[in-house]
Amino acid sequence: QNGTFPSLTENLQFTLGEKTELFRRLQRITEVSVKNGISPV
Repeated sequence: QNGTFPSLTENLQFTLGEKTELFRRLQRITEVSVKNGISPV
């Protein structure tokens, strides 16, 4: 281990964090679309 690369756990947490952020954005867009009467397809 030379410590140059992030550990697998850190990598996983980062990926999960990114996916959570994307999911929140998608959810927000869906909510706004529903409020505006647009089908979120």
